[in-house]
Amino acid sequence: MAEPAATPAAGPFFELNDVDRPPKVATRVDAALPESLQGQALNEIVVVRVLVSQTGRPALVSLLRHSKSGLALDEAVIAAVRQWTFTPAVKRGQNVSCFYHVGVTVAPGR
Repeated sequence: MAEPAATPAAGPFFELNDVDRPPKVATRVDAALPESLQGQALNEIVVVRVLVSQTGRPALVSLLRHSKSGLALDEAVIAAVRQWTFTPAVKRGQNVSCFYHVGVTVAPGR
């Protein structure tokens, strides 16, 4: 399945404390485990910072806390979050672009 194109975020960009209603995760895609980690007992939380556009699509995704398992898992989490959808943040009744931090759990059964 092709990864959806990032949606450009229209500025200004807000932080959570600057909006009336923060963004929320609407749909998630689980990270595809790298082949080198399949079958391992992982229990990780990778924290990412997402710029959620005014349309609810991730415009930018960056790592705030890396996994202990390495770069391959970090990249898998970023790729998954880029496919998520969100309800956008609202300020004064208008959808706005907003930075949002989210912990992504990578564990068996997830």
